[in-house]
Amino acid sequence: MSQDPAYKLVILLTRSPEITREEFARRIVDLESTAPVSKGGLQRRVVTTGLATVDPESESPFDAAIETWWTRKNDAADWVVSQTFENDWLAPRLPLLACRPHAIAGEPAAPRPNGEDYPQGAVQLIALTTSMRSRRKDEFAAAYVRHAELASSGLESGARITRLEFVPAPLAAPSRFSVDRYDGVGTIVFAAESALADEVAKAYYRDVVVPDAARFSDIGYSHILVGSPTFVGPT
Repeated sequence: MSQDPAYKLVILLTRSPEITREEFARRIVDLESTAPVSKGGLQRRVVTTGLATVDPESESPFDAAIETWWTRKNDAADWVVSQTFENDWLAPRLPLLACRPHAIAGEPAAPRPNGEDYPQGAVQLIALTTSMRSRRKDEFAAAYVRHAELASSGLESGARITRLEFVPAPLAAPSRFSVDRYDGVGTIVFAAESALADEVAKAYYRDVVVPDAARFSDIGYSHILVGSPTFVGPT
């Protein structure tokens, strides 16, 4: 039996304005599928491209998210400070980017696989969450895990959601990445775009899930993004 991952590093990319969203998505998935990532400790990777905000009037701060799961925190840290990261991972991607990658990292909490993680046609909601400054880090982490329970507890939510995972991020990501105020990242995979639309249209989402998020997060500095996930394997 494989060991559960102890650490998750989510890398957030913003495309250069000279590259179209479609071209950027294709090239990032190609790079993640072929370029070396790590010599050890990496368990799996998922690339989510075409990121857009749920609010059509808002602009997404990122165009792609690369989720990486690691056996140990030190495995991820060793990779980030290595020449493999700088020369083989970062260098080929920098020409595609508007700025240095951002990142969020922490211990995965409340993972909930439900059947096939990433079925054909799946969409992924990514919540980049900033805590209310009045909350302690442990209070935020507890509220974040509770919110994950609520998010998957609506009537028929279990049939629409194929995977859910929330990661409180009490510490800053490794220093080679740009720094954000985000204190956590949550990911919810829906079986199809229609499943996501059905979920957010329900009264349970509007009346329970959304108000609960406002109790512990700073909405003005948080973002909810949606994109297309691609599983690219462990290596």
